[in-house]
Amino acid sequence: MTRLLFRNLYPLYEWLFSIAWCAISAATAFVAFRKQNIATDPSAAAVAVIFSLIGVLFLIKFLQVPVISIWDDGGDDWLIVRRWLWKVKTVRVNRRNLPMPAMEEESDNEGGKIYRCLLRTSAGSVEFGRYRRRERAQLTCDKMRTALSGGQG
Repeated sequence: MTRLLFRNLYPLYEWLFSIAWCAISAATAFVAFRKQNIATDPSAAAVAVIFSLIGVLFLIKFLQVPVISIWDDGGDDWLIVRRWLWKVKTVRVNRRNLPMPAMEEESDNEGGKIYRCLLRTSAGSVEFGRYRRRERAQLTCDKMRTALSGGQG
């Protein structure tokens, strides 16, 4: 079984970042509560609590995004594997029945454009790439179209 895509390692980096943020903010809150008298300096306690809550929100948001890999299972079958820290979801799809990957354009918070190459399956969307330049997103979509049409297996 050959791996076609081990795409987004970004969720793994986000998981590590959010876990580190939670650990650091929890340690900071612990030290702030141990060293400070809350009655004399409530602002230090408030900052520690706010950073701890932000850490928990980061953790909740970032842990919802899975790491996705696609395997060629021989013939016309693909195995799409989504991994979270707490579970693994595997879906077998027939690549001949899939629509071709499409490029979608969306706006970011700064007014710029973000281009994504998406493959829509019955089990959800698989994002092959997220780029600021349209040419790179188009190249990724072309590669995946070639793989879908049988160019890689």
